[in-house]
Amino acid sequence: MSLIKLENITKSYKGKLIFNNLNLEVQKGEFLGIKGESGAGKSTLLNIMGLLEECEGKVIIEGKEVSSHDTKEIRKLLKNKIGYLFQNYALIDDLTVYENLKIVLEGVSKKKGVELILQELNKLGLGDVLDKKVFQLSGGEQQRVAIARLI
Repeated sequence: MSLIKLENITKSYKGKLIFNNLNLEVQKGEFLGIKGESGAGKSTLLNIMGLLEECEGKVIIEGKEVSSHDTKEIRKLLKNKIGYLFQNYALIDDLTVYENLKIVLEGVSKKKGVELILQELNKLGLGDVLDKKVFQLSGGEQQRVAIARLI
């Protein structure tokens, strides 16, 4: 069974066709490289695979078709199955590292949340930044915070 399967994906932006009946299958444990010119649709493809962008066609995760209208199912998959490291890290500058990371810990107690967050930050050499605002961090530190959120 495929981890992610795209069937007949079609996507346009402002009248420009990006994908026309694209089919792609990614197996569990497989690594995939995506190469192309700027504007060719690499980020769009990743956004579709990561359930962050709607398209025509089918997106199938672990054998189950995901409807772009089922936001509850998409949130569940993003929380439990799909890790996505954004190109711009998607951190909120005016919030602390803790406040940025607790967003993904919906339903986890504060005590357990702090414990999980510190565990991941320590693995990445960032155990001392929990209460710092994101804008106070270097670019590399911000990237590692985004990786901690992904994990």
